[in-house]
Amino acid sequence: MHIRSCYIAVVIMVASLAATLAGCDFGQSTKQNESMVRIRKIAVAVQAYRQAHGRYFPASEGPVLAVLPDIQRFANEPLVASDAWGRPIQYVSSGQHYAVWSWGRNGQRDVFRGGGAHEGYDVDLVFAEDEFWQGHAGVCCYSGTSDPFTQVAEDIAQGGQK
Repeated sequence: MHIRSCYIAVVIMVASLAATLAGCDFGQSTKQNESMVRIRKIAVAVQAYRQAHGRYFPASEGPVLAVLPDIQRFANEPLVASDAWGRPIQYVSSGQHYAVWSWGRNGQRDVFRGGGAHEGYDVDLVFAEDEFWQGHAGVCCYSGTSDPFTQVAEDIAQGGQK
């Protein structure tokens, strides 16, 4: 019986190593997709705020939790202020442009020049102007919009938040 237990343990270790080498994400894809859903729901509320007020809710870069009281009433359901990794979802807006994002699995800023689709789960998930500007390859809906962070900074430089 002892040899059989060792054999089973070896099979489990080999299977785990094979899964790791084969690129299994161990739930990261699910977390990324859930984070994108949460970001999109926040963006829908931000867009509804704009329809009601003629501008996006202006705010300096920071956790979306700071603006949730102002945009929650424009959502059809309670908004979740954290991504699926448990980190705060971020928000910035000049009033003319906005961005809502998660810093991905690693919790670090990984914004790539030009946005678009990238491999891996550490990539930031950035939603701006009705689409995901940056995200994971195969999921991202990037269509070539301008860098939302540059747009917000330019808006502020040209006269502050409106």
